[in-house]
Amino acid sequence: MPTTSNQTQEEQALATAIRERLDDCDWTDYGLEHFTYELNALGITTSTAFEERFRYATADYRPFKDFVMYLVWELFGWADDLAELEGLVVDWEASWEQNYSRDYSSFRFDGKQYFCKNSTVSNSSVRFFG
Repeated sequence: MPTTSNQTQEEQALATAIRERLDDCDWTDYGLEHFTYELNALGITTSTAFEERFRYATADYRPFKDFVMYLVWELFGWADDLAELEGLVVDWEASWEQNYSRDYSSFRFDGKQYFCKNSTVSNSSVRFFG
């Protein structure tokens, strides 16, 4: 999405938000236009929606595992607790399929998998035990 006089202010704001949040990408006008198309397919059409719903990007060869580990470790703060459980085996990809794939959408773009929160998420898949 090149910045032109034909763009609305919101389209320009979305392009700026993408460039700032994902500053490790070398955004061409063509690439930004196609990335924005992927976001639009998820209902993310404004900079506000992008800021609220974008969660994570990874180039890992097992992106769904990587994302669920990110959720558990970074967002829920369980890293220390899980590290202390000797012998624990977690099927991260099954966690994605059975729980988190309902609350998050993803798409592959330019060698990375991008994850965004669905607009109607009620944190239904977030379950705490103990």
